[in-house]
Amino acid sequence: MRKKRFLLPAVFTMVFILLTAIPSFAMVGNLAERMSWSYMTKLDGQLFCLNKVTLISRDDTETETIWTFKDEYFYKLILEGNCQEYRGQSIIQLRDDCSLISTEDTLYLNGQKHTHTLIAQTEDGYVFSEKTKEKQHTNQIKTDKPLYLYDHSRPWLTELLLKKQFLSPEKACQAISPSGRVIQIEYQNNPGRTQGESEEDRYLADKDLIYVCSEQMVYRIDAEDYGICEFMVGEDFSEEIITGYTADRIICDLPSNTPLLQPQLLTNMTISIKLRPIFNNLAYLKTPTARQRFSGSIDEQWIEGLVTLNQVVKGTTKNEPFVFPVVIQWGPEFTEYLSDHPLLQIDHIEIITTAKEITKGATNTWEAAVAIARWVGENVTYDESFSGKDLNAVEILKEKKGVCGHFAVLTVALCRALKIPTRYITGYAYIRTNNSFSPHAWVEVFAGKNGWKAIDPTWGQYESADLTHIGFSDSIALRHKFTFTGLKPGRIEILHFTPEETGPIAPSPLNISQLLARGDEWRFEILSQGMKIGDYTATLNATTDGNYRLREKLTISHIYTEYQSEMLLDEQGYVLYYYNNGQWERVKTEREFLFAKNLHIKVVSAGRETQFTFYRLFNDEIAVDILNFLPWGWLAARLVEDLETETTKTVTVFLADSGEYKNLAVTIRPYSMEEGIDGNGWLCNIAGAQSSMKLYLNKERLLTRIDMPEANISAVLVESYSHQ
Repeated sequence: MRKKRFLLPAVFTMVFILLTAIPSFAMVGNLAERMSWSYMTKLDGQLFCLNKVTLISRDDTETETIWTFKDEYFYKLILEGNCQEYRGQSIIQLRDDCSLISTEDTLYLNGQKHTHTLIAQTEDGYVFSEKTKEKQHTNQIKTDKPLYLYDHSRPWLTELLLKKQFLSPEKACQAISPSGRVIQIEYQNNPGRTQGESEEDRYLADKDLIYVCSEQMVYRIDAEDYGICEFMVGEDFSEEIITGYTADRIICDLPSNTPLLQPQLLTNMTISIKLRPIFNNLAYLKTPTARQRFSGSIDEQWIEGLVTLNQVVKGTTKNEPFVFPVVIQWGPEFTEYLSDHPLLQIDHIEIITTAKEITKGATNTWEAAVAIARWVGENVTYDESFSGKDLNAVEILKEKKGVCGHFAVLTVALCRALKIPTRYITGYAYIRTNNSFSPHAWVEVFAGKNGWKAIDPTWGQYESADLTHIGFSDSIALRHKFTFTGLKPGRIEILHFTPEETGPIAPSPLNISQLLARGDEWRFEILSQGMKIGDYTATLNATTDGNYRLREKLTISHIYTEYQSEMLLDEQGYVLYYYNNGQWERVKTEREFLFAKNLHIKVVSAGRETQFTFYRLFNDEIAVDILNFLPWGWLAARLVEDLETETTKTVTVFLADSGEYKNLAVTIRPYSMEEGIDGNGWLCNIAGAQSSMKLYLNKERLLTRIDMPEANISAVLVESYSHQ
């Protein structure tokens, strides 16, 4: 598979060169021996690679003309602070009709030969061969006609086809890629073009999108495996401009296609992955376990396939931990997970002493492992500045700072020092705040007869890591392996999960204009043990732009709590903006929430300002606050619509008091005057918020009473008005 080089950027010191560069390969159309040109490639907006192309010979025979090109290239990549220099050369032979005779590419990494790739025409097609230090791969490509050569890093090859009219909107062609695959290049209509426009054509080479300007010059290729490639031709480009592209994005967070609100509830999940092989050893991924099973393919370019994860249901399997201190004689299969490592130092006196002190109250291996994970989680501070630092367990114990890898290394060292088999796992895990899968490290402990169990000291999951932890490697390393195979990181896509309550449940709309017709001002009395302790008022008005503004005011004098708030809603009752200002038990607090593309939050409490940006679950969502009674009533009104009998529903809301999305369980049943409640209507019991609630709605779905038993507070509607 291809593991050549590729294109990116990061330098702005040569702006004057870029401004004077020719943004095309205009000279390619008329070939002449010894002609040459240089070009820079930008990938996703950053400078990356320098190429120099020379037409070194023209050989004329009785039947054909053969052109031989030499394409020399140079780039640097930086991953986790390590710089690697790549330098290569391709010799490409084409016929006068642009069909491929052969291409031979040799790539050097830091001066050492790295890969050698050859594609050559044979009597019945082409032969593809790639050789690295580790292995050689050969493939025969059967075809009865010559193929063209396509390479997204060499736009001049596609320009040749265009200028010689072997490729056009009316004419597709077949080509061979540098990885040895036969692909189709064909015209793709530009959906943004209006009639009469001809500024740009687009072609599709397999899944790469090629942009061609009106002069038939390729200026951009959106390459599936690499990103957006932009090209600039010029003279006398210097290698000094290539300072090194930071390639850390191949181990970046990967957005999830489905948000998960309560990952800890997962019992089963199936995901599709296509990822770069950045981990040091993939034997763990390849080996099925009771928790995780992978089916798919792994090569030097991609890890691609399905991962199925299953959580052992509580109560179905008895853990049966071993006696502690450990007296069992472990078998040879555990040797690797009891052994020392330069990063562990399990025989160091400080590691042994600390481990014994942490576990002095443990009676079995599981209690000991959990105690160690908890101690590490509570005594080591997460510090992003430690990312990439190769600290051993003794140094981590001294610093008491680090990132997930350091948390895991220290946990493994402390467990192994006490003869508890433990393995260091690296992979991806789900982060709810930005709805993404992030590179992560955790541990697995063999502390009971039912096998290995995952725990995560970094995230405080001391007894069971949630099922979004997808393990790839159990090799101990604080840095990722880096073999350059492309700079597009890949994807993780959730295909299925159970239970449903793990993910978001979108709220239904509410017709605010109908509510406004029934009233636009409400007053509630706040009671505690039957005595009035405060007041709550709310007014609702239409705005000039078709939205609605809810203003609220609350006072509970004896606990020094009062606030004023404003919520902007659309016509279906979904929140656009929320502002709350007041004091909570004498602490002055101001909170502001803007529901834009992302959710932006500003909190000023006791004079200290904090700002957050969170991933937004829905374009249409509900926001509620702990003592904002009317929005709670509207939430209940959505749920009781069209109901006739008792039922239970789950709904996702944004809780402004805790600043998080949460799934609430709501049990709904009808009530009547026979129950001592004035009138007929609905009773909604809400669980999952900061305080459980009982909401009483009349038959018109309007809130008349709300009880908060844990806070010993009730709010009763005493007046409502309509000024329409």
